[in-house]
Amino acid sequence: MKAIAAALILAVGLATAGTAQAADGPYLSLGLGAGFLQKLDDSDGFTTEFWPGPILSGAAGYKWNLVRFEGEVFYGYFLVDDVSGPNGSRSRPPTPCFLCGVSDANGHLTALALMANAYVDLDLTEKTSLYIGGGVGGARVSADYHFDVTVVGLPAGEIDFVDDEDQVLAYQAKFGLQFDLSEHSELYLGYRYFATDDLSFNTTDGGTMDQDGLGTHIGEVGYRVYF
Repeated sequence: MKAIAAALILAVGLATAGTAQAADGPYLSLGLGAGFLQKLDDSDGFTTEFWPGPILSGAAGYKWNLVRFEGEVFYGYFLVDDVSGPNGSRSRPPTPCFLCGVSDANGHLTALALMANAYVDLDLTEKTSLYIGGGVGGARVSADYHFDVTVVGLPAGEIDFVDDEDQVLAYQAKFGLQFDLSEHSELYLGYRYFATDDLSFNTTDGGTMDQDGLGTHIGEVGYRVYF
């Protein structure tokens, strides 16, 4: 949250440095990126690592002089890479049959968020500008952590450990470059840090697993059109 406040304060402080090129008025934007989710520690003493995952976003907003305000929908998907703890991976459940095998813990985590964002746009050249901003909102984080079951080496289903979701506060900071494509459209290329409060999931054995909040570094590209 401190990073968001710092970004907004910096944006306001720089607001008199230049004049944004794009026309004032409402706009729509679509973005695509790659997210790098930090390791998540949980209350059972395990650390879950994730592969980089796709990020999708869409926003509707309004630009007035140097300032933009928008509502944004954000979605991220991350596959589990590794689960480790003091004694190795999470304990596997009993093998369901003589010819069955059970994998180490794996699965995926998703985040769907609604964000309210504010930005300042600052000229760098005639057709290039810098944007700085941030936002707050709410996120629904869904976790599907399970063990894969095989029979004679062939996939035969899953044994769930966590299949639950939590709704938490989300916040983010952004900065990047915008390139005018026409009087009413632009391409943007930027960085985003997206984070949430800590998470809590119900386990399939009737317990609860608390997990660190998300901390995600994102590189993204997008298109914005003004009306």
